[in-house]
Formats: sequence, C-alpha cells, structure tokens
Amino acid sequence: MARARELSTVGLAGLGVLLEAGDPWAQEVLADLIGPDEDPGPAAPTCDGEGAAVLAGLAPAGFTRTGPLPDDDAAAPPHTPPGADETDETADTADAVDAAPDAAGADADDAVDAEEVGPAWSRALRRRMETVFDPGEDVSVLGVGIAALAGMRAGPDLAAVLTGTQTRTLGRAAGIEVLAAHRRIESWAAGQVARAAAGLSDAATFFAHPAVEKPVDVTAEEIAMRLAVSRQEARTLITVGHGLTRTFTETAAAVAAGVVDYPKARAIVTTLATSPVPVAVQVEHDVLEEADGRTVAQVRRDLAKALVTVDPADAQARHARARAKRHVNHTRALPDGMGSIYAVLPAQDCVQVDLTLDAIAHTAKHDGDPRTIDQLRADALLALTHAALLTGHTGPEPAVNRPGFRGEFSCWLRPAGRSRAWRSGWLRAGSG
Repeated sequence: MARARELSTVGLAGLGVLLEAGDPWAQEVLADLIGPDEDPGPAAPTCDGEGAAVLAGLAPAGFTRTGPLPDDDAAAPPHTPPGADETDETADTADAVDAAPDAAGADADDAVDAEEVGPAWSRALRRRMETVFDPGEDVSVLGVGIAALAGMRAGPDLAAVLTGTQTRTLGRAAGIEVLAAHRRIESWAAGQVARAAAGLSDAATFFAHPAVEKPVDVTAEEIAMRLAVSRQEARTLITVGHGLTRTFTETAAAVAAGVVDYPKARAIVTTLATSPVPVAVQVEHDVLEEADGRTVAQVRRDLAKALVTVDPADAQARHARARAKRHVNHTRALPDGMGSIYAVLPAQDCVQVDLTLDAIAHTAKHDGDPRTIDQLRADALLALTHAALLTGHTGPEPAVNRPGFRGEFSCWLRPAGRSRAWRSGWLRAGSG
C-alpha cells in the first residue's frame, strides 16, 4: 500500500524518469507491475530495458526529454528475449571487438555529439549533479533522486512531484534542487501567460470610434485591469508572447523546459524584435547557449555583442535608430519626499555628463566641502539646471557664440547651512 501511494505521487511519467536514471526503487515497482518473468534468465529491468519502453508510451503529452539523464548506461547490453540463441550474441560480441580498431580512429567529437542530443541550452537538464552536490543525499523524503529531479523538464509532471514537498525536511543539496525545480515551474507558467496574452491579442475585438482613424486593440488595457499591472507591462507581455509563438521558437522551448526564465526571454524578444528575422534567429541561438548560467544584465550584454558580430553592417543604422529614441523620463515620486529622473542618452553623452558631475564634485571636495561625493554630484546636477534657468541659455551667450570662440562659466554650489555661495568647479564650453 505504501508503494502504491508513492507511485501515485510520482506518476508513471516520473517512474519512467527514475527508471532511466537506474533508481532501485523504480526497478522494484516496475517488476511488481510487469510481474515475474517465466524465463529463469536475468529479469531485472535496467534503464535501457523493456520497462522504460513500456512506460514511454504512457507518459503524458509534452513529457519528453531533450537528452539522456546523468546516469549513462549506453554501454549496457540490451535485455535478451527468451529463447534467443547465445551463439548469435557471441558472434555479435566478436564482431564488435573486430570493429573496435575502426571506431578508435573516429573523431572524438562524434561521441560528444551523440551524448548532447537536442539544443545547446538543454545541457542544463543533462549535467551530472554529482559534480555539484553530494550524490549520497537521502531521497526517502523527496521520493526522487537529485539527478532525476534536476533532469525533469518543467510542466505538470514536475509540479506533481513537487506537490507537498517540504523543503525544511530535506537536506541542503536536495532543498536547493527543489527550489530550482520550482523556479523551472515558474518560468514555464510565465511562458504560458505570455502565450495566452498573445492569443487574446490575435483574437481581439477592435474598438472603433469616430474620434480615432482606425480601430484600436484594447487587449493590453483589458489585461492591465485584470492583472492590476500597467498598460506598458501588459503590452510587453503581448509582445513577448507573439515573439515566443512566431520567431523565437528556440527561446520558447527553453522557457517551456524551465531552463531560461521569463525575464531572460523578455530581454531576448524585446531586444531582437526589430532585427531582421535571420539575424534575430542567429543571435538568439548564439545567446541561448550560455543563457542558463547568465544574469539578465549579462544576457542583454551578450545580445548587444552578438548583434554586432552577426550583423556588423547594420550596427551604425541600429545606433541611429536607438539615438532617435533618446529621452528623459518625467519625475518619478519616491518615498520621504524624494524623486528620481531617468535619462537614455548616447553612450558618449552619458560619459560626458558623468565626468562633468565627477569633476565638479571632486573639486568641491578638494576645497573642503563636507558633503559626500554622491551628494555633491546630485547638487551639481541641480546647480547646472539652476544656472540654465537664471541665464536663459545652457552655453555661451548667444552674442559671442561664434566659430572659434571658447567661453567659460562657473558653477556655484551653496553648501547646506552656509549663507554665501562657494564656487565649487568650473566648466569650459564653446563651439571652438
């Protein structure tokens, strides 16, 4: 009865995964299900035995693996059916020995390619967990080995295995792997949400009004109201869903398997959405090879580098398009009476602003100003804005703004608690 309860928890698909991993408990359960073999020969099922083949047809739709589990039993001989001639087996063995010298001269890379079945990103589901965690972890509480759990794709079967699992009762290694499995479920669910949003947009009922030139799709507004998110976030969700269902199918597969989380998928889709399809697909393939071990910020940098590598001719045009979208956001309120301003500028202009604020702040600090560098940088930005408001212009006076002229103006900072203004720095500007 206890074994039946455990089997109901793991499910037939999970049992198949355990059999593939060579789990002894799974082999005993399979032996009970199939019954004793009339042939006195070896009947213990292995991960390559007929038991795995039996369960292969019982797994639910979508429960597929992209590669072998960490335990490799490819070298194990297949189960010999009853009544087979032993001389044939001996002859086959002799033929294999004779063919060994020919195989030795084959390219070593062929063996690697044979193991790494599926896209490169799927290696996260095929890595040997013994190299990361202690394989001696007790699995009696979890009900599945760490290696088998790490190799399970995200989806209903993995969710069924994780249901009711208490991390507090597990060892450190098993608890971390359970957390990673829950994260794969989260990524899979987020991908389903994006796909559903895209489906709603494709089947949207457009809103027509005399005040607008063409009908309006209000799917983003509907999603925003239902999920209590901003309209921009809802639009991004629809965009990502369209990308996953149309162009970025490899990213969609990685998200469905739980190898790549939704923030990384969103970065890939939104970054490559305006690129030509051949370029976008190639960049996607290159970046996904390492995406499972990279942060979102690193994935964005990888995308930028890969775009230049794959399509260098369009790099200047991409910069021009990006430069045309430069902007400064309006003030965003922060707690305690503070606020923030966010600017998107060309890289060289950002560096110029940064160095200017640094120069003013360090000059004031050298003159003995008690404020911190961060405070001085913020006050310098405000002082430059005040100077522009007071003078009515941001550069030299219009009367002397001519080729070859190099003007000079001062930036004044008023330290807190002081009545007079101190000149904390100066900045040269002009057209010459």
